[in-house]
Amino acid sequence: MTLLDELHMELIHAADFRMYDTKGVMLPGVPYRIGVPMAAVRAAAQRIIRSGRSREFLAEALVPGKVRAHEVLKTTGLVIALEKRFPLGERLQYARQYQSFITNWALCDLFAGSMKCLRKSPDDAFCFIRELIESDELWRVRTGLVLLLTNFLDESTLPRALSLALDKNVLRWAGKAYYVSMGLAWALSIFYVADADLTRRTFLESAASGGLDPVTARRTAQKIRESLRVSRADAREFKENTESAIRRSRGL
Repeated sequence: MTLLDELHMELIHAADFRMYDTKGVMLPGVPYRIGVPMAAVRAAAQRIIRSGRSREFLAEALVPGKVRAHEVLKTTGLVIALEKRFPLGERLQYARQYQSFITNWALCDLFAGSMKCLRKSPDDAFCFIRELIESDELWRVRTGLVLLLTNFLDESTLPRALSLALDKNVLRWAGKAYYVSMGLAWALSIFYVADADLTRRTFLESAASGGLDPVTARRTAQKIRESLRVSRADAREFKENTESAIRRSRGL
């Protein structure tokens, strides 16, 4: 039995029909789910890592063309993100291979949100993220956005992260794809908490120029309003400034 077969059996034994029904509502269009609690998925990934056979597992798991259960794909992403023995170059190569398997927000956000290792090598990380940001595939673009908000919030890297998040290709995708629009709004709201002045100024310039579409601009204001780390007064002011910028973009 291969490692992939073992993983599949482990996840089937951990299945909970309540998870299958609940998550199914949130993941329309995902054809093959087992219905496994996230704790069991994380435990499976850690078991593979502790076995010292992560490379062997990924060599099989990343073969294109095979049908994979949603939870198997989650586990694969976690092994890539959390295996401490991978040097960065090898990890990024696995990450590139994994991108073709990401077809929904759950896989995207779990993988990118677990790749906290990137903050240790910002130059290499930004090069990789730019590949994703400039992609013609929406899930790669969203992955890039989540990698930015996960890793680059300090004063030395946030300006670069903010610039990448508002790249023209991201803005193009945000104007037509819900999951990129929401990913960008989420990233901007996290950036705002990290540096309100810089984010507000850059955001309003983009919204007023018409680069950032009104729907995504309003979603950003809503995300900031929902944040427990932003005062109601600041959130209200941000919303008012957002509406003013949208009016300016329309020549009003």
